Amino acid sequence: MNQASCTTPLGVGNVRWLAKFTRVAECSLPFVMMMFLLMGVARRATAQSWTAIFDDEFNGTAGTLPDPNNWSYDSPTAGSSNNELEIYCGQAGAGQTGDCSNWQQNAYEDGNGHLVIAAKLLPDGQWTSARLLTHGHFTFTYGRAEASMELPQGTGLWPAFWMLGDNIFSGTNWPYCGEEDMMENVPQMGPSTIQSSLNGPGYNGGSSINKQYTLPSPEQVNTGFHTYGVLWSPDLVQYYVDDPTHPFAQFTPGNMPKSGTWEFNGHPFFLIMNLAVGGSWPGAPNAATPNPANMYIDYVRVYSSNPAIPLNLSGTAPSKNVVDLSWNASATSGATYNVYRSTTDWFIPSASTLLAQQVSNTSYTDAGVNAGKTYYYRVTAVSSAGESLPSNQAAATTPHH
Repeated sequence: MNQASCTTPLGVGNVRWLAKFTRVAECSLPFVMMMFLLMGVARRATAQSWTAIFDDEFNGTAGTLPDPNNWSYDSPTAGSSNNELEIYCGQAGAGQTGDCSNWQQNAYEDGNGHLVIAAKLLPDGQWTSARLLTHGHFTFTYGRAEASMELPQGTGLWPAFWMLGDNIFSGTNWPYCGEEDMMENVPQMGPSTIQSSLNGPGYNGGSSINKQYTLPSPEQVNTGFHTYGVLWSPDLVQYYVDDPTHPFAQFTPGNMPKSGTWEFNGHPFFLIMNLAVGGSWPGAPNAATPNPANMYIDYVRVYSSNPAIPLNLSGTAPSKNVVDLSWNASATSGATYNVYRSTTDWFIPSASTLLAQQVSNTSYTDAGVNAGKTYYYRVTAVSSAGESLPSNQAAATTPHH
């Protein structure tokens, strides 16, 4: 597996593997562009950096099947809970017989650097497709995951790139396992809009926490490749399209209903890609639905935060003018820490909330607080590579006297 790290002034950190077609490395964005972008967005104190921990570039010859070291096929009836119409082909047994006897045509590399997930309507009226997942091959806890995709458009089509908590395979039922949806598109959205969502107890399905993103005109999801991704850290899930330095959605436990529980801290998730046909959300296909309908994936990549995220931040207020913080050290040797403070619950760290830099210990005393107030904190790790994603949020309320 290739591994690469990259730091840019904008925290893009996305080194393009040379086996693909040439494009300007994001590590060499000119200083002028850096300053232009910094003017419009609140930034943290230090550049962000990433280390690749998983990638599939789909550079095989035409007809190559998905790499079995990275991907497994889901069950033929995996979409039944959504009332989907397709059979997911490829899994040994029922996924390779009957209507799935030509299962190799539902997920294959095209020889041009892409994986194709193809939904096909058979002469007997049955749709087939594929749903691929990394369970049993790769999981991760916190970091950045993204896929570059060109999506199909048509009545009844439902392409998706998403993640589930791996504990769903060890007795934790959905939605208690947690679900992070980096990209879904259904016809009702039109050809230029996608939706990113969180699903958990008290907020799932039609009541998920979600936000839609519309591509700049005249771009469409089916006329070019776009990168759909997530930045995942404790108490914070951020979604982006094409640019990880400009997430369009930032979700925290503060976005949940009061009855909800946050299921996205401290346990691994696995990746899923699929092309559904029909179902409760997109509705049924019709005679105009393309057959086959092809979803093209240029690459799938996952990065860990570099340096590693400090965990388990906690705070106490022993007196009216003092808050004591402590946290677990970053797994990156030699890291120092930035401390962020806000009076707004579930804040996102930025330069305006930076309290202290280059803290060398895993504790900090904030002596600049007032009596009878609640303060919120997050901590990041900093090394020569850059700044990590933030820790969980900690809160402390100072006594009145």
